[in-house]
Amino acid sequence: MLNSSPLRQLILFLKRPQTGALGDQAIVSGTNFLTTVLIGRACSQEDLGLYSLGFTFLIVLSSLQESLVNAPYAVFGNRLKDEPRKRLAGSVWVHHLFLLLILSLLLGITGLGSSLADGRKIAWLLWVLALTLPFVLIREFWRRIQFAHLSMTNAWIMSACASVVQLSILIVLIGLDWINPFTAHLAVGAACLLVGIPALWFSRHLLSPCREQIWSDLRSNWKFGRWLMATQMVGVVHGFVSYWILAGIKGTEATGAFAACMTIVMLSNPLILGMANYLGPQSSRSFAEGGRSAVRTTVLKSTILLTGAMSLFVLFILLFGSQILTIIYGPQYAEHSTTIHILAFAVLVGAMGIATEHGLRAMERSDTSFLSGLCGFAVTITGGSLAIPHWGVVGAAIGYLLGSTTSSTIRAIVFFRELRHGSTEELSIPSPVRN
Repeated sequence: MLNSSPLRQLILFLKRPQTGALGDQAIVSGTNFLTTVLIGRACSQEDLGLYSLGFTFLIVLSSLQESLVNAPYAVFGNRLKDEPRKRLAGSVWVHHLFLLLILSLLLGITGLGSSLADGRKIAWLLWVLALTLPFVLIREFWRRIQFAHLSMTNAWIMSACASVVQLSILIVLIGLDWINPFTAHLAVGAACLLVGIPALWFSRHLLSPCREQIWSDLRSNWKFGRWLMATQMVGVVHGFVSYWILAGIKGTEATGAFAACMTIVMLSNPLILGMANYLGPQSSRSFAEGGRSAVRTTVLKSTILLTGAMSLFVLFILLFGSQILTIIYGPQYAEHSTTIHILAFAVLVGAMGIATEHGLRAMERSDTSFLSGLCGFAVTITGGSLAIPHWGVVGAAIGYLLGSTTSSTIRAIVFFRELRHGSTEELSIPSPVRN
């Protein structure tokens, strides 16, 4: 009787990796959404645009960490057990620390160059990011380690704690009238410091660095991660290049309006990114256990699920998106209803390519995924650059839609071509040798 009780069934459901991944991403995306809303309501459109530009830097640099450190561990770590897996985790922790140092120095130097070029606000933004980036990426490192172990419950508990701390600091800053793009990023960094460092300390048993293995692991991870890094960077820059083109052509006020519209359609992030967080390790595990046929099954099921769910979301945005935009950000954003509708379709077609991207990654064909993303990126830059001077924020949305459609379409074609190519002979994956 106990085994069939509703409470037990609920507990089992919450413990499922898929549920935990969606729950964690709901918390992270919800926190980012509320942070953007608080800044948008308390500050000017220009301040919102400046904060959003800083956020794009964080996303780009987090993607470097994901492709060079976390993703290789998710793939290779799932082929190892016990002490060999701990030694690999210890190696990627050392790699992570070196990457933190390099990225923080680059941000500081870039900020100095911007100040010399009379870009004072951008310089201060880069210096603040150089200070907070290590803590943001340490939190992400711990979170991705939990994903690789499919320990989603640990991830969402930590994300919930960080969310409470971050939003509490922001509310205090608003109450003291100290809120601006710089203090907002400091609040994000403080939350990651206060939560991420203790979480990593309590999980230190997962890390067992071995000095003799660090360099060989770095070579192995680089060989796997270099194309993934290129794919990730193209994907992230593709997502934010419209912000930068808008800022260059129309100014940061237009960037703030675009960021507000994008924030509304990014309400779908808990579903999209949550599934992506699960698909990464699950696709790798499927390939290790069942080869290409198992990856095909995982990808097809996930694509059908994402397409159906996102179609309902697009319908919701078409009916209520402009009203939600106005309620949250104010009546000055009412003129951007067309933008939010176009962006909703762009997010839909982008979501349709997520599963195929992870399928190609699991088969170690990130090179072909990179070329697909590069084509979409080129279309977004070309379309946005041509459309923004005439249609402003709407033009940026059009360019983003065209690019997302291009990359998702090409990625699907490449994925199924790879499946046909390997139908008679399974790909042999060289795993790192661990003693």
